[in-house]
Order: sequence, then structure tokens, then C-alpha cells
Amino acid sequence: MRIALVVVTWNSARDLEACFGSLAEARLHGAEVVAVDNASSDGTATLLRERYPWATVIDAGANHGYAGGNAIGIRRALERG
Repeated sequence: MRIALVVVTWNSARDLEACFGSLAEARLHGAEVVAVDNASSDGTATLLRERYPWATVIDAGANHGYAGGNAIGIRRALERG
């Protein structure tokens, strides 16, 4: 079984270390981490790509809310199997 973790962000630059630092230290056993950025204006997507290159970062292009961001992330995870 393959596992994907979806994290939805919006203007979350100051909170990235708490969330993604924990994920980096966790034993994920190959799980894919998909970060969906809901059009942040504080550089969240750029910081994600720079600090956590092991995460897949998707720029949603607009703020789709939590449910919409999850739908985008789950769709990507399903496309990758």
C-alpha cells in the first residue's frame, strides 16, 4: 500500500517548520508528501520548495479553501498511484 500525506497551506510561511520539520523527522516509510498552496502572498510555496525538496508542491493558483486544496492534493496522489 502506498500512502500520500496532503498538507494544505495559505500564508503559512511562519508555520512551515513546525509542520514539515515534524514530517521530516517522522518515519514515513516512503509516503509522498503533497503540499497544496492556496495562493499564499507570503512566499509559502517558495519556502516549501527551498526547505523541503522532498515534498511535492502544487500552486493551486487561487484560494480553494481547505476542502478544495485537499481535493487538488488527493487528485495528484491518485494520479501517481
